[in-house]
Amino acid sequence: NDCPRIMRTLVHKLVANRVRPYYLYQCDLSEGLSHFRTPVGKGIEIIESLIGHTSGFSVPTYVIDAPGGGGKIPVMPNYLISWSTNKVVLRNYEGVITTYKEPDSYEPVFCDRKCDQCDLQLSLDEAVEYQPVGIRKLLADYNDTISLVPVDNERMSKREEEPDDAAADTIEELEGSLIQHGPYNDRVYLMRLSPEAGVDFPEQLVALAEENDYSKIFAKVPETAAADFLETGFQEEASIPGFFAGQENALFLCRYLQEERRRESNPAAMDDILRLAKEKHDPAMPSLAPYFTIRRCTEADAAAMAAIYRQIFPSYPFPIYEPEYLLETMRSHVTYFGVEVEGRLVALASAEMDQKAANAEMTDFAALPEWSGNNLALHLLRRMEEDVQQHGIQTAYTIAKAMSPAMNITFAKTGYRFAGRLKNNTNICGGVKSMNVWHKALLH
Repeated sequence: NDCPRIMRTLVHKLVANRVRPYYLYQCDLSEGLSHFRTPVGKGIEIIESLIGHTSGFSVPTYVIDAPGGGGKIPVMPNYLISWSTNKVVLRNYEGVITTYKEPDSYEPVFCDRKCDQCDLQLSLDEAVEYQPVGIRKLLADYNDTISLVPVDNERMSKREEEPDDAAADTIEELEGSLIQHGPYNDRVYLMRLSPEAGVDFPEQLVALAEENDYSKIFAKVPETAAADFLETGFQEEASIPGFFAGQENALFLCRYLQEERRRESNPAAMDDILRLAKEKHDPAMPSLAPYFTIRRCTEADAAAMAAIYRQIFPSYPFPIYEPEYLLETMRSHVTYFGVEVEGRLVALASAEMDQKAANAEMTDFAALPEWSGNNLALHLLRRMEEDVQQHGIQTAYTIAKAMSPAMNITFAKTGYRFAGRLKNNTNICGGVKSMNVWHKALLH
């Protein structure tokens, strides 16, 4: 069956008998079969003799079943000769070379998932288009992954041996206030403002940013303390009512020291995702498959947790891929929860609590790709809400990637309200991203 003429006769007879040729398999690397194997080039030659010479319905997909469980990989003749920004050069089965002109202007339309209004009348209730895996992650406009790195890649082992650049973002006190700053996020982040901070404190932040050539200052402050910041050129990007012990609002203020930091690359798509998320409010909770178990993580889980975070996030504003960092936060103010399958962690999230201010940030959501599409983030979020309420937390909030439909929908569906967008705020998933702020008042 390594003869193109015989193979063409075979597929014709199959179709005549109402059987569609589906795969043409390259011989597996199995013991005792070496005398049956042909070069891959022979398979390409067979496909070349079929495409254009018979009906496309009769042409199977030539695949190599990759060793090691890699699955079926299609291998086909190359009909693309060259590709520029405005033209594609192609050849056909006869050797005719032609050009295809690319469109002068192409603006993809973001699907709003209004299936009941779609002419196709598709039911996508159980679809998982928002959890792409592999190369599809790099191609999907609604996913901002910029690279795929194998788990055992040398880069990952180096990261374990040498601290990531995130370690350069220092957390320290300035006039009793807690700040984070460094080149990794290219910003100064005021995490907690001290009541003792003077009226010139905003100017001190500006001086620190200018001294280090940072392009943004991000400040989380009580509304009553915002005047000094606003007078110093800060602007409001988000606000959360009752953020401080249910009594005082929080303003998320910013100041841009470089204009390009303010400009977002795809604001229209972010607006579409936000609109989509707001339409998804649904108090009904999908059931959790019985083979999943949700539990609080312990110190013994730190290494496994770091491995998951290392696989999911090419970059993150805090070094959550370091077991030591997870242990440090676990022992102070962060509660981590995980989803297990047969004793193995497959998804994580955390509640970062400020018990004095009675608020908690729901953050660090991550699920291994093979377990996406199981509503694990929804169940982790609900479990964490129940837990933080027992610690007197009154307000839950999150800062989620604006270009992540899945996470924004998760919070909108569970009753969180949109508080604003922080432009180009956080170095996460391989670059500086805009972030949406969501909040929810927890009932007692």
